[in-house]
Amino acid sequence: TSTTTSTSTTTLENDAQCKQSYSILKDIWRKVNYVPGGASNCTSSGHCDQSPFATAWYQFQEPAGYKLPIAPPVLQSGNCAVCQTSASAWIEERRDPVLGEGIIDINICNSYSTTECGWKTQGKAVACQDDGGELFYLYYLSSTTTCDIAYCALGA
Repeated sequence: TSTTTSTSTTTLENDAQCKQSYSILKDIWRKVNYVPGGASNCTSSGHCDQSPFATAWYQFQEPAGYKLPIAPPVLQSGNCAVCQTSASAWIEERRDPVLGEGIIDINICNSYSTTECGWKTQGKAVACQDDGGELFYLYYLSSTTTCDIAYCALGA
């Protein structure tokens, strides 16, 4: 008696957006690095993603980190306490996109002092895989409404 078993493998495909052009954010000041009372090397007003930051698709790369936080910062006091800006962004839905899911709509909150979700804006996110099989995220981000608000990312 012989038994034949067949298996199938599902390959998750990149969303078409993963193959389109996007900009890279790799400024070291963008990396989330909690510093009680704020970073001593922070500029007097902090960095911001207002003008000339353009509404577009972005990927975070080291040394800036690699993805937007999915929870508000645990430390919210002091100028530049999270990264080198006064109000840092995080994803209100509290989840990352999943490979094969496609583009998802996200709400981006900006945390400042005791305000967990101020200056909320809409964005998009998609999970992608590079040729080596490494997962990365793309975000559709818009310029911030005021200065001292920036997009900072978590490191690996």
